[in-house]
Amino acid sequence: MKILLVFAAFVAAACSEQLFVGDQVLRITPSDEEQIALLRMLGEQAELQADFWRHPTSPGRPTDVRVPFPSLKTVKNLLECNSISYSVMIEDVQELLDEEKKTMKSRRRVRSTNTFDFASYHTLEEIYDWMDTLVDNHSSLVSKFQIGESYENRPLYVLKFSTGGSNRSAIWLDTGIHSREWITQATGIWTANKVTTCPGTQDPGSYPSPFLTSLHGTARSHPLSPRGTEAGPAPLPAQIAEEYGQDPSVTAILDSMDIFFAIIINPDGFAFTHSSNRMWRKTRSINTGSHCIGVDPNRNWDAGFGGSGSSSNPCSETYRGPYAHSESEVKAIVDFIRSHGNVKSVISIHSYSQMLLFPYGYKRAPVPNHQELVRWPQNVDTGLQAPALLEESGWTIPGPSLCLLLDATCTLKPIPAFLGGRLQDVPPIHQKLRVFLWEKQEQREWETMLGSRPHCTGVSAAPRSWSTRSHRFLGSPLQNELAKKAVSNLAAVYGTKYTYGSIVDTIYMADGTTVDWAYDNGVKYSFTFELRDTGRYGFLLPSTQIIPTATETWPALLDIMVHVLEHPY
Repeated sequence: MKILLVFAAFVAAACSEQLFVGDQVLRITPSDEEQIALLRMLGEQAELQADFWRHPTSPGRPTDVRVPFPSLKTVKNLLECNSISYSVMIEDVQELLDEEKKTMKSRRRVRSTNTFDFASYHTLEEIYDWMDTLVDNHSSLVSKFQIGESYENRPLYVLKFSTGGSNRSAIWLDTGIHSREWITQATGIWTANKVTTCPGTQDPGSYPSPFLTSLHGTARSHPLSPRGTEAGPAPLPAQIAEEYGQDPSVTAILDSMDIFFAIIINPDGFAFTHSSNRMWRKTRSINTGSHCIGVDPNRNWDAGFGGSGSSSNPCSETYRGPYAHSESEVKAIVDFIRSHGNVKSVISIHSYSQMLLFPYGYKRAPVPNHQELVRWPQNVDTGLQAPALLEESGWTIPGPSLCLLLDATCTLKPIPAFLGGRLQDVPPIHQKLRVFLWEKQEQREWETMLGSRPHCTGVSAAPRSWSTRSHRFLGSPLQNELAKKAVSNLAAVYGTKYTYGSIVDTIYMADGTTVDWAYDNGVKYSFTFELRDTGRYGFLLPSTQIIPTATETWPALLDIMVHVLEHPY
């Protein structure tokens, strides 16, 4: 085995390509804050070269880390000696990379949008060529322009979808800010294009998608989906380029708004993932005084820049850079959005974890100009008795978040009350609680029922917001409502479950992010997607999942874009 590893390293050096033979991805589940601290210390040991794919955040929440083969024994001993639970998610990273490369070589595409293989990963040059063909085929709707250059002087291209007019309200979409997240660029390509396959004539090797009759149409299962059992061909779903005039939602959006789509906003890093290091995340800029290259472009924005949610170490994967907007790739987007002056939504697409996130990431305070939201995260322990809670803060439900019931000990127990939720799901009535449900900025009063608990006194609606020692209910009611709707429609396609919420509450504190900067600069509808999966493959999602991932993401994107259209500001 050692001889093989030495030979592989020699070949890699000769070809200037880093190999990952024997590297494993471990899923580690810390049980307390002490174990979390140990994992963070592990990440600071440069000699181990541990690459955290999911960072340690809170007890019980899994951490994924790629461990180089030479460090495996040391890392596993450390975990075992400290009774930290772990399992092996990926047995050999290089085996997945070899399969990925083999698949790409066997499915080289022809330069035509009719034969371009949307179920395969592509190089930077192939994607740029495809952009030109897309524009040629849809010149009345799609154009391509350059907003700047990368550090290594590669063009930063943006596709514009427009039916005409000047300085119209706009939606900004981007993918690939972290270069190793290949599923994002592939999803971006699919989303920008219309795959034309007629019902009943699909190639056996193609990937039929669910039949979406409209934004809220009925979905059929995909054969690659875990639930995919239903047979029968179906038309492919809507995509931007060819759905204008066909899909009423896309038509309505483009009749009034423009869509700007940057599919590769970190071209240097993306090219490097193909030529040298598939696991490269950052830009390729040179850091003065350090041998380490690159900056995390999603920690480089002027939104809480320099805080604890990023690193000052140039060798860190979350290195923020020397100053905000130091990276030409970031500054080009900042300059474009500012000069446009009418961007109403920014949607930045990442992977992985299956999440839909909104501001803030760099602070725990509620987003400005919105009523505080009472939100029920799955991992929150209620643990507060009704009298104490009411005395501390009063009780109100100012958003579309939850109903209440009282158990035998008078402990308040939140349960979901989704938009359009069924009242019959609430326990039998004896006592009424008023719940205010916000939908499209209009207040509706719903009555939900509580089980009779005569010994629990003083439970009433007291219009005062609250935040207690066991709860952080932060965010925008409108954002939360919209995110909930989007992930619900996403799940309706293949059953893929997404979580949603503010960045800081859902994953971790992260400063200098795209969506926080956008929100702070007046873009009300700012969202981040974290696409498939939840860790089985991580950043190495097989190409067989490109079409299913893009297909299920589309209705969620459309939900957000339609909402932006219907709620001008």
